[in-house]
Amino acid sequence: MSRNSKILSGIFSFLPILFAFVVIVMVFTMIPQFASWDHNEPDFFTVWSSIWPFIMIAIIAAVLKLAALIYFIIHMLDNKRVKEGGEKVIWVLVFLFTGGIGFPIYWYMRIWKEEA
Repeated sequence: MSRNSKILSGIFSFLPILFAFVVIVMVFTMIPQFASWDHNEPDFFTVWSSIWPFIMIAIIAAVLKLAALIYFIIHMLDNKRVKEGGEKVIWVLVFLFTGGIGFPIYWYMRIWKEEA
């Protein structure tokens, strides 16, 4: 794998974490706006105009995480440096249960440090 490919896959490994952080920040920035509605009942379009950016970013984050999950599982299965059996099962479990933190860890350990 070329150095440029390694860098691109590294960027890809961090994108789900970045987008999750953006979603969390958006939620906290929307809270004061929702609190200002207190006893006023806003119309549908006011609510929709407030939440549609959040929904779009959340959808993008979910798609990126799914794409990263598929990419890294396929890469791990094809990687001859990952031992058969137990280690492959452990990596799949890490990918599934760490919420995206496992992608940069795998990238560093099994892609970046890989000899050309």
